[in-house]
Amino acid sequence: MQMNQINLDINKSGQIINEPVVLRVGEEDQTITVNLLKDGQPYTSFTTATFFANKPSGAIVANDPANISNGVITYTVPQALVNEFGKITNAYFLIDGKVSTESFVIAVLQGVNISDDLNDYIPGMSNLNVIYDKWKDKLQTITDELAGIDAPKEVKNVIDNELKNYTDQINELQRRITATEAQLNALVVPVNAVGTNLITNSNFSSGLDGWRVNAGTNNDGKGVVTTDSDGDICVHLTGTGNVVGLYRSAVSFNQNQVTTGSALVKGTGILVAAGLESRPNSNFGTISNGSYSKIGSTIAARSNTNNFGIYFNSVNDVLDIYIKFVKLEKGSIATDYSLNPLEISTNANVTKQIQDSAVGTNLLTNSNFSSGLENWSVNPGDNKDCKATVTTDSDGDTCIHITGTGNVCGIQCVPVKFDQNQITTGSLLVKGTGTLCLIGLNGDRPVSNFGTISTKSYSKVGSTVQASSNTNDFCIYFNPVNGVIDVYVKFAKLEKGSIATDYSLNPLEISTSVDVQTAITNAIKVDVGKTITATDDTGKTVKLKITGIS
Repeated sequence: MQMNQINLDINKSGQIINEPVVLRVGEEDQTITVNLLKDGQPYTSFTTATFFANKPSGAIVANDPANISNGVITYTVPQALVNEFGKITNAYFLIDGKVSTESFVIAVLQGVNISDDLNDYIPGMSNLNVIYDKWKDKLQTITDELAGIDAPKEVKNVIDNELKNYTDQINELQRRITATEAQLNALVVPVNAVGTNLITNSNFSSGLDGWRVNAGTNNDGKGVVTTDSDGDICVHLTGTGNVVGLYRSAVSFNQNQVTTGSALVKGTGILVAAGLESRPNSNFGTISNGSYSKIGSTIAARSNTNNFGIYFNSVNDVLDIYIKFVKLEKGSIATDYSLNPLEISTNANVTKQIQDSAVGTNLLTNSNFSSGLENWSVNPGDNKDCKATVTTDSDGDTCIHITGTGNVCGIQCVPVKFDQNQITTGSLLVKGTGTLCLIGLNGDRPVSNFGTISTKSYSKVGSTVQASSNTNDFCIYFNPVNGVIDVYVKFAKLEKGSIATDYSLNPLEISTSVDVQTAITNAIKVDVGKTITATDDTGKTVKLKITGIS
């Protein structure tokens, strides 16, 4: 038996990133094992779990029970789930018939051909239908056998009573089937209603890439990407006027239908609309100062194409709002947050990313400052007082001591030549006093910073920087804390991709064994076979012939 293990949280705002469960068409004896969480902590207070999924063809698997043991869900994969290949992006479990887990992805690889029709799979329904068919067939057989029999009235009465009993039981089965279908239709609504998110970068993991800030009626609205107390990336909107917010284009779809926009929001402000612009809307939800709440708008259909926007009005000339987990979906129901399918990594995506970036070729030279500040220059910062000094830290490593009082203090260099129109990540080890401004390619590119600077010990910090067709310098910039920058930096790295991998030198700076052997040979090179003249300790002159070195 092959097991596929994942973690799922019933608080769907966290969105655990699981690797896709990989199956193959026609496979048997497969199970999916789920560790259930609530707000990131193990959750065992449940008794039932049933599986739901939309298959690539549109058929559903619904209400399929799983086994529960010690708070762990074990689901045996039915053949109905693996009789067609493709990606199932909307699979989840319903816990105790009340609350669902977040969705996960199942990739069904191509296998042998299956000729059966691709129908819905609903356990229990098939059993009822089999019983119903058998009763119906039995009744028809009895009816056929009795046709034309010349029997006494009493016998015919007995036969009629038996036929009535059969008919009543068949009708009862039909009633049970109809009732079960009605219950399952109610359960199917959540399966179909987990709507595809029609916007990308909806969790702001790439900063404001693709988004624009609407400055509002007083033209002073601002939007800044930050991290909230939950550890989630969010956008902090401030201003004094009305219609302050964010907008962007949606992925291409038929906009002449009802849609719903939603987000988690907290702070001070009044929702104008969250959805496609310039259309009649119906808002829902209430904004709270203390905690996030789900708000949004149901938007009417129109044949024209509009941007997606989320806009707020001020309260007493104050707008101070935090936004995260934005979603636009078809229909009139605001379902649980999910990423756009284009942003969900499959096994192939992850493998390619590892191949492209996790090897992590360092695109900087003299990144360990072994040649001092060669190839580096100092950026003086806003107050023109930034200084950078080469020194050795308590670990014995060469590092740069950066001091100053203004913003954007640091150092910069020209990386090796490469195509900069791709995502890159800059990183280094740092300690001291200051806040991270940028570690990466400059040039007004959208940036997402990571890591925290400690005053006592080194920590890894950096920036993931978006692609641009421009060619820019690599920068290490800091802003002050209470007017002070006093940081030590070492082991700088610039690499392709969105992952900060372990530090390494640029390949041009790494000496191979052949390089070392060549250097040694050149250093001690002699002319074998050459005759030289030498004088011994008695003063006698002799001629010596070099035959080799040992």
